[in-house]
Amino acid sequence: RGTVLPEARAVIESADLILLGAGTLYTSIIATLLVGGMKEAMTTSHAKLAYVVGNYFETNGETGPAHLSECIDELERYLPKPLDAIIVDRYDPSEGELVQLAQRDIGVLEKDTEGLRDRTMIVQDFGDHLAQGMDPEKLAPVLRKYLSL
Repeated sequence: RGTVLPEARAVIESADLILLGAGTLYTSIIATLLVGGMKEAMTTSHAKLAYVVGNYFETNGETGPAHLSECIDELERYLPKPLDAIIVDRYDPSEGELVQLAQRDIGVLEKDTEGLRDRTMIVQDFGDHLAQGMDPEKLAPVLRKYLSL
């Protein structure tokens, strides 16, 4: 299972923001939270916890939530406290894009924000929609704005 390196633990404990994402929920994000000492380091930290959520997920060979609210519930099972912010890509693919995505076994996350109304939600366009990923040029100003709140 491994343990958090002392240098990494020190950075986590002194951070202003712990940003979770991008990546698949189970194999990229939650997997990093399972490392020994990670939860304790995050508990000690006074950092804000934020989750950056893209639009897309692979449907072939992956399991997991297809709804934003379910992703948040699942992720928070592994965190020492609730998320301070959920940063969501607001882009909605066209019908043609949806067909192309389905042919490539890529699903679009259902943004069911109704159940998350009491949460800090930052909804902006920061995706690289051709690559089904996140565009760092678009995401950077969103994160700077959030850090200034």
